[in-house]
This record gives sequence, C-alpha cells and structure tokens, in this order.
Amino acid sequence: MIKCIIVDDEQKNRETLHTMINTFCHSVEVTHLVSDIQSAKSIIESTKPQLVFLDIEMPPHTAFDLLRSLEYVKFEIIFVTAFSHYAIDAIKYSALDYILKPINIDELKKGVDRAKKKIESKVHNYAEQLDVLLQNPNQLKRIIVNSTNETKVIEIDEIIHIQAENTYSSIFLINYSRILSPKPIFEYEKMLSHIGFFRVHKSHIVNINQIDKLQKGDNAGIKMKNGTIVPLASRKKESFMNYMKENLK
Repeated sequence: MIKCIIVDDEQKNRETLHTMINTFCHSVEVTHLVSDIQSAKSIIESTKPQLVFLDIEMPPHTAFDLLRSLEYVKFEIIFVTAFSHYAIDAIKYSALDYILKPINIDELKKGVDRAKKKIESKVHNYAEQLDVLLQNPNQLKRIIVNSTNETKVIEIDEIIHIQAENTYSSIFLINYSRILSPKPIFEYEKMLSHIGFFRVHKSHIVNINQIDKLQKGDNAGIKMKNGTIVPLASRKKESFMNYMKENLK
C-alpha cells in the first residue's frame, strides 16, 4: 500500500478527496488529513509519506512555501487546485502532476496510477524536480524531461526544435544532442506556445529564437541555427508570421 497524506485548508475538500481515494484508489492508504502548512511540514518529516496530495492555495501560504521549508522531499506530489493559472505551467515544466477541482474520478485514478509507477520504479529526481518547480513560477527557464531510464533538466533557450515520433517527441538541443521524451508533441505545444515556441507543422515545433532564416524553392522551410530544415505547413504560414512579429526577442 502507498502511504499518503492530504494537505488542504478546507475540511470539505479534505474529506471529499479522502472518500474518493478510499473508494476508487485501493492501492493508496490515507494516513493523515492536514489543514495547514506547519502541521504538514511536521507530519511529512516525521512519517515520510510516499505520496502527498497538496492544495496549492492555502492563504496566507501556498504549497510552494511548504516545499521550500522541507528538508525531506522524497515523495511523489499530486497538486490539487481550483486555479488554472501560472502555477500549472510551473508544475508541467517540472514533470510533476496535478488535478483540478472539482476532482474528476478518472483524473484522480490516472494521477494515482502515474504516481504508483514512479514509486515502484525507484528512479527519482525529487531534488531536481523541486528546484525547477520553485524557480519556474517566476522565470519559466527550464523543463524536466522524464525518459524511460533517466531524468533530464533542459534549459528552454537551448531547445532548437521538437519533432513528433509517433506518440513520443524528439527534443533537439543547441549542442546537437537529442532527447527522446514519452510525451506527445501536443503536450509540448501546450507547454511552450506562450514563450516563443510555435507548431509549424503537425510533426514540428520550433523555438523562434533559434531560427536562422526562412527558405524558399527546393529547400523551402525554416532553417534553424543548427542547420536543420524544418517544414512549414502552408496553412500555418500566416499565423506563424504573426506569431514571429509578436514574440521574437
């Protein structure tokens, strides 16, 4: 059984989630329901849970305040929030998980299944993930990519382009290396489209700050600074040019 705690400042939310976990997530045992940051810190450090369901907004504090205060961070986190704002981007960049309130049963079960697989794999990079998470709400400079056997921290500015590989994505970097991510390309489109990345083709996303020039003729497409030619779909051309004007540094 996976030992977990629930941290939320609203009693109804704690009890509802507790009931849902007991009913639908039989591999998880809830050991504590916690209402505030200080109590959560004490319980986490004394009981060392494997999984923490963590509300983001707990005035006057946030989940990030709790995580910054902890010496022991060796547990999976599923953030639970009613707010779809910048914090969600930070969580995505850090390869961490979240579910939105009101909680959907299927989303809860999927989140628990993902956490269970990570716990059972015994391959963790909690320190790196937490470091990226706590920096990203203000800077949005790095992402974490979990491949099948390792976790990579990538500087966003070092990404040249991303290419679809069936349900996977290849991330090409300025040092000419390639990282294969299990995330499909549309996930990276959602994650990066507001910070200088554009999906120029069904199989390609480019970092507009890594574009060398637009080419015509036999080698038509977008030439990147590493020499790669990325195709530009005709239906994307107008929106791409508009995006370039609005976002190019």
